[in-house]
Amino acid sequence: MLKIINLNLFLSVSLLRIHAEQSLDLATVLVTFMKAI
Repeated sequence: MLKIINLNLFLSVSLLRIHAEQSLDLATVLVTFMKAI
């Protein structure tokens, strides 16, 4: 359950970053997301 909550928080932060920095950061977010799993 904690892992699901952490993923939700991570996704929220990632979406904020993507919105702020545009799609350049998308690749980095995806890579870090894969590493998190």
